[in-house]
Amino acid sequence: KRGKPVAATNPTNSKGGSSDTSGTPRYPQNISGRPFASDSFWNTPLPSDAPLSTNSAEYVTSLVTQISTYYGHAAINTSKYTPPVWTVPANQPLVNVAAWNCQNKKWMDPSFQAQISEIPIPTYAIPSPGTDSEMVVWQPSTDTEWDLWKARDLGGQWEACWGGRLPRASQSEGIFPSPFGATATGLAYRGGLIDPSELISGQIDHALAISLVLTKKSELSWPADRTDGSYAGPGAVPEGTRFRLSPSIDIASLNLNPVAKAIALAAQKYGFVVRDHAGSVALYAVNSLTYTQLGQENPYPKIFGGLQNWQVLDGFPWKDLQALAPGYGKPG
Repeated sequence: KRGKPVAATNPTNSKGGSSDTSGTPRYPQNISGRPFASDSFWNTPLPSDAPLSTNSAEYVTSLVTQISTYYGHAAINTSKYTPPVWTVPANQPLVNVAAWNCQNKKWMDPSFQAQISEIPIPTYAIPSPGTDSEMVVWQPSTDTEWDLWKARDLGGQWEACWGGRLPRASQSEGIFPSPFGATATGLAYRGGLIDPSELISGQIDHALAISLVLTKKSELSWPADRTDGSYAGPGAVPEGTRFRLSPSIDIASLNLNPVAKAIALAAQKYGFVVRDHAGSVALYAVNSLTYTQLGQENPYPKIFGGLQNWQVLDGFPWKDLQALAPGYGKPG
């Protein structure tokens, strides 16, 4: 359902963005970077003695095997199967969005229609390419995030198959109440997104979302509040499982490119969260459409140093991950 991975923030102007004297584009911070409560699981560093799952070794072996089996690489989605983030002002006109029964359900939840009935979608907004057609509308003035899955604009009439509205987003955990939200787990799209400015700075101060191929059927772990896992074989990882890079790893000594090193540091300090089932193992960066739709340059080719999105994480120490205990960090 989440498709096969392939690849952005509110621009400072509509033609080319801001840049320094060297001509290197600079991108605004805080589109994806710590959008939820400061004590949210997304934003809380993991203690070195965080309890591990009794299945940690099995889950890590499964993750490593999935990478080698499905394409041989873990990708960073930057243009498909990751959402553009449309940040809008307080006076952005509201647009009617209709619930689209793309799954031919016998019953459509009227509260979903109520959540998406009026959204401040800008005229330049488009969803991500790919079968998920996902996108985010974020309005700081009302502290509201809308996540849409299978969104489309039919000649001025917007529709979405699923998603939801997250009010008081900056005070929340970054989880939609079940069954709403556009991800398989109910985790908000902006949670765990990698922002280009974070990669430029080399510092990512939050947990990262990750997709796996073989996620466990009928079992989940907080912070997930639901799952679309369908695999019942050995090593199946429940959606919502949190991984972190072992605290004993000396990241500075690893032969990684700067992007992979920044991700490794974040994985060690904050961890990964299994957000979705997908066609391959992948991380999520803010979709480049967020820039290119407004005439800015796609930031990723320069940031990746000419590497493809599936090459950037080559050499990442996946085998040195650890799976945290089920439900680790759950409030209360």
